[in-house]
Amino acid sequence: MDQLVVVVHMLFKKGATKAAIDLFAPTIELSQREPGCLKFAVHQDIDDPDVLVVVEQWESKAAHDTHLKQPHVQELNESVAPLMAGVPRISVGKSLEIGDPARGVI
Repeated sequence: MDQLVVVVHMLFKKGATKAAIDLFAPTIELSQREPGCLKFAVHQDIDDPDVLVVVEQWESKAAHDTHLKQPHVQELNESVAPLMAGVPRISVGKSLEIGDPARGVI
């Protein structure tokens, strides 16, 4: 399986998270329509609402690489950078396919 899962943890400055969420909305919609995008979702941490977690699933590394070059992604990155309280933590992985495939693969 060549699918890729990307998880991005972002900490935003106090009072800036709502603005960041608003900036994500159009990018999410465009990203979800990209070829190779299986899932693209933003979550807010329940213990720290200034933390947003983006979870993406792509058909392949090539599809994700193409996504990163899209103008809407570049614009989002530039727009949210001043709102962030630190460097995002990005994890890119592939499934180990352990257990039930319907539940053990994202």
